[in-house]
Amino acid sequence: MEMQKDRFKKLSDNYSEYFEEVYAEQGFSYEKSQRSVLEAVKSKYSSFKTAPILDIGCGSGATLMPFITAGCTNLTGLDLNKEMLESAKRRLGPKVKLIKADATNLSLFKPRQFDIITTCMCIHNIPFKQRKLFWKELLRLKPKIFVAAEKIADPDPYKHKRSYQREVNAIIKVYRDKYKLDDVAKEWVEHYVYDEREKLTLEEIKKELSKFYDLSITSEIAMCKTVLAIRKESYDIVIENVVEEDLKLKKEIKEELHRRKKSKSIAHHHVKNFLLKRGKLSS
Repeated sequence: MEMQKDRFKKLSDNYSEYFEEVYAEQGFSYEKSQRSVLEAVKSKYSSFKTAPILDIGCGSGATLMPFITAGCTNLTGLDLNKEMLESAKRRLGPKVKLIKADATNLSLFKPRQFDIITTCMCIHNIPFKQRKLFWKELLRLKPKIFVAAEKIADPDPYKHKRSYQREVNAIIKVYRDKYKLDDVAKEWVEHYVYDEREKLTLEEIKKELSKFYDLSITSEIAMCKTVLAIRKESYDIVIENVVEEDLKLKKEIKEELHRRKKSKSIAHHHVKNFLLKRGKLSS
């Protein structure tokens, strides 16, 4: 299933460059926010340089760049937006395999194909009702580590509202006032209004992942929180038990149906002989 609409087509030009200024306007570092994904991975996965890594919603490649600099050799970036992928290709070169695909349909990948899956400012762009498909796909792929640097609504409504308004004001100041990009500024503001309606929360992430992953917040910059998810040792055991129980149940059902069929056949044979003896049935 494809996302209903790619809402970044009008926002892709100079995305990273301008958004660095949006962060700076608020007193934050955009680069630090992007690097928080790599730092979270490094803290828990020592062999990350050779591990297969998938970055979902890679955009212009800002999150992948630190991985390249760190010496990673097995990187794949995925995005739905062709313009973003072209920008990423110019920025990253041949060191990253880039794929145009939908985050809610990752059927081209196999379970355990990637040890590490990352995403930055992607999940919150997926409409709330469709995010279930993303979580389902993520669990199917079974990464050892998942890191998401996302615009996540703060549990404190007052703090969230303050951060939201501060970032919107920064966007207007950079795009409209400094660069005179009125239409793009308007598009960004509408984008943020939409995000508020479809907002991503920590409760949603916990609900979808906590059964199989240990979760922690490793960084918080502006409206962005970086969530680190480490696969529990019991994950495979639970899955294997479910599969094993399912096969066992199927076997029991098959045996029971066979027994009933056999019993029915035997019963039919005895009834037929009884009726023949009574003369109630002709041979």
